[in-house]
Amino acid sequence: MTTALAGGLREVTLLVVCACGCGTPVVGESRRYVHGHNRRLDLPVPNPTGLCMCGCGRKTTVAVATRPDRSLVAGQHTRFIKGHYRPKTHRLITRDVDLRSGQCSLCGPVVIVSSQAQKTGEIRWSCRDGQRDKMLRGKYQITLDDYKVLLEQQNYRCAACQTTEHDWDRPLHVDHNHKTGAVVALLCGRCNTSAGLLDEDPIIVHRLLAYVTEKWRTA
Repeated sequence: MTTALAGGLREVTLLVVCACGCGTPVVGESRRYVHGHNRRLDLPVPNPTGLCMCGCGRKTTVAVATRPDRSLVAGQHTRFIKGHYRPKTHRLITRDVDLRSGQCSLCGPVVIVSSQAQKTGEIRWSCRDGQRDKMLRGKYQITLDDYKVLLEQQNYRCAACQTTEHDWDRPLHVDHNHKTGAVVALLCGRCNTSAGLLDEDPIIVHRLLAYVTEKWRTA
């Protein structure tokens, strides 16, 4: 930016733009970023299919500038058409049955799973996370986000034997109080089944532990 001074002189001011790539001028000599912006070297593609994620099925526009705070990447399709918003339910916008993949209105690119309607026998396809969220809400009154928080608190391990989901190649089970319905912890299938067969009775558990410790050691 150039400013005219007395005597025909001109003052040249260097215009510093935000280092995130959005092109917005930065106010303040010591700042490199506009407030709320940050540098991301590997920005994910916000909308691979280019379809509005509200579920309307229409193509979105292409972003002109990169705005990490708004999930905008220059040259890539935006997530929503202006005035459209993210729905509150999981709905498949596109699906590829052969590849078991699709585009969910809430999650974006997802793995899809099938289920069969009991009355009509119709095969229905849905977002895997959406189906799990529906199951958790109906059976345990928690959301998938609640499940993920609990999983993180347990360091992604069974609360009893400390094995991980990868050891069993399946998600950890929700252990809950059958009388009150309150969620207790996440257990692997083996521990969850064992606790159920023992009626979750500490006395029976201690007796079994004593039996295994004494009898099997001398066998």
